[in-house]
Amino acid sequence: MPAALPSRRGLRSPSRTILPGMNSCSSCSLAAKHLRVYVSIGHVRELQERNRRSLATMLEINRFARLQSSQNPHQPFWMLTLSLGIAMTRAALEWGDSALNELSSMETHNPARSQKAGARHAAKES
Repeated sequence: MPAALPSRRGLRSPSRTILPGMNSCSSCSLAAKHLRVYVSIGHVRELQERNRRSLATMLEINRFARLQSSQNPHQPFWMLTLSLGIAMTRAALEWGDSALNELSSMETHNPARSQKAGARHAAKES
């Protein structure tokens, strides 16, 4: 199954993060918008990584279960549940790729500075 969304407790609000060197309202507003994009990119990347790990685990369970010749009458239903989890996780990964593409297209203002800001944010949350 797809990994759960990150808890609100562990997330910093992008609007509360202050970038050094901001001294006018227009630059504050612009920087805040871009920071929201980079924070969002970081969150989606985190979710993608958790979903990749979940998918790898489910595929390994699937492989192992198929190798076992279980006589348990419930196994076909367990396998259906597992296949649903695999399908939903693959769909979540596809959505994540699409979301990352969309968010990346929003990066229009000073991409080098923005990537550094996103990397700093990701390092703080680690």
